[in-house]
Amino acid sequence: MNFDGGKFFVEVLSREIFLPAGGQGIIALQIRSDDESSREIIDPINDHDTLLCLRAEREFLRLLQCDCQSPVGVLAEVENGKMKLRAQIFEHGSASPREGEVEGARDDGDHLAAQLLKEINGE
Repeated sequence: MNFDGGKFFVEVLSREIFLPAGGQGIIALQIRSDDESSREIIDPINDHDTLLCLRAEREFLRLLQCDCQSPVGVLAEVENGKMKLRAQIFEHGSASPREGEVEGARDDGDHLAAQLLKEINGE
């Protein structure tokens, strides 16, 4: 590929080896918390599983005291009624991330986030 006369390389990174930042790729509409008329309009298009995944990813980042700019990959996925939560934590001076994976009830994201952090920390 060329870009302004120069060359650059593109490589698709598989989610199996490189996780995205928390919430990456989610399309969201933000409304005021007390705006019930807007909530009634957007609720029918809300994907409940995506919202559960976002909340689990954000809880994991909160427990780590990180944000979406931190060198942390975290991905929640719901399949067959269960949530799988995976994370990678990259640290300065280490070639490999600390990583882990947990699975449980699709609506138990907060618990899964805490469980995943304990697993990664070896607790």
